[in-house]
Amino acid sequence: MSSGDLMKELFSDVTLLVKRQVTLARIEAEKDLGRGKSMVSLLGAAGIVGFMGLIILLMAAALAIGMALSGLLWAGALIIAGGLFLIAALLATAGWAGRVRTPIGRSRDQLEKEISWVKRQPVTT
Repeated sequence: MSSGDLMKELFSDVTLLVKRQVTLARIEAEKDLGRGKSMVSLLGAAGIVGFMGLIILLMAAALAIGMALSGLLWAGALIIAGGLFLIAALLATAGWAGRVRTPIGRSRDQLEKEISWVKRQPVTT
């Protein structure tokens, strides 16, 4: 075999190897994506069931507090609701404090610098 034939065969083998590696990577990615979808579905279902359990637990707490208050079940529900609204208000305040006050600040500063630089350039006519 001549060196040209060897180079052609080598190039052919490398091309085949790359194609097979790409195919293998695609198959593995599809398999991982399927597992990822399954995981997200199961975690979503777990979250829903956990949320339902939390609601039942809060109802039980409200009933227990109401029974402790001489059977005033509505008072227990109001106490639990008030606590939840307090927590919601604290979380909302923390979230609002963390909002972005100046969107795209770095980009805006850079753009203003560039505009200022362009304005300082001499006009040639």
